[in-house]
Amino acid sequence: MTLIGNDMVENYGVKAHFHAQFHIKDLSPLKFLFLEFALSQSGFILNEHKYCLLLLSEHGLTDCKPVSKPIDAF
Repeated sequence: MTLIGNDMVENYGVKAHFHAQFHIKDLSPLKFLFLEFALSQSGFILNEHKYCLLLLSEHGLTDCKPVSKPIDAF
């Protein structure tokens, strides 16, 4: 189950209630299939940083330098 909301006090209360009933484990921050979810002042941010690092590592490209335009335009 994923609990999402912008009222942290209410979220804590709901988690405490579920924990008392079912002995749940809080796995925060949420990570799902290499996706990371972070809470900011303006809402949630979805990030694939770890997935990109895994792809670079699998192909031996972790030491490559980033460029703004990887291929010349035709």
